[in-house]
Amino acid sequence: MESSRNCAGKSTEPSAARRRSRRWGASEEVEAAIIFGADEPFAKSAQIGSVAPFMTALRFLNPCLAAAFAAAILAACVSPPKPTIPPPKPTPRPVGWWKDEGAQGPSSIIVDLSEQRAYFYKGDVVVGESKCSSGKKRFATPAGEYKVTQRDKNHVSNLYGKIFDGEGAVLISDADMGKHKVPEGGSFAGAKMPFYLRFHNGYGMHAGRVPNYPASHGCVRLPRFMAERFFSHSVIGTPVTVRE
Repeated sequence: MESSRNCAGKSTEPSAARRRSRRWGASEEVEAAIIFGADEPFAKSAQIGSVAPFMTALRFLNPCLAAAFAAAILAACVSPPKPTIPPPKPTPRPVGWWKDEGAQGPSSIIVDLSEQRAYFYKGDVVVGESKCSSGKKRFATPAGEYKVTQRDKNHVSNLYGKIFDGEGAVLISDADMGKHKVPEGGSFAGAKMPFYLRFHNGYGMHAGRVPNYPASHGCVRLPRFMAERFFSHSVIGTPVTVRE
């Protein structure tokens, strides 16, 4: 029997593997599996179309080619990592605000020591809120229910302030008259406490330096623009609640 050859002299007869595959009508994919070395039972199972037999066929390929082919398949299945989006930063609370349009009812004040915030109410509505600074350690502002007993727009402390020598030089910048003495020829200048609202013994609210922590000798300091609001909208007898 003569074999067919092409013009280049090469045989055009199908290979034995291809002839085997054509005996039972194999698809081109199955023919490829047989040509690469799979046996007929396995190649026939590939016609079912399942992924497992197809992946198992990689065992019959050249190891390097199989590894490259598997890597390409896995790479196509892996989604690119999503960029990490940082969580939004919390919006900082304002130093203070005031909005009393239309608000009615008796005034009251609440000082929250844990938040270091003061709230002004008219009736049940908060019409103003302010950052504050209460008493530092050893001078903690006492919690309790109080009322405004004194209003003094230009109050000056008779306990805390500065001590000067006879020539006017500052000797003690944070003087406490309970433990410091004014030298002969010297003087004492009490600390200014504008818009002062006394609510319990020597404790009150007034304008002053307001850091982000308790820093006073017991009073509740407010920024000047908020201390003026609290002062102008309160009266003798306005309830003041100091809570921890």
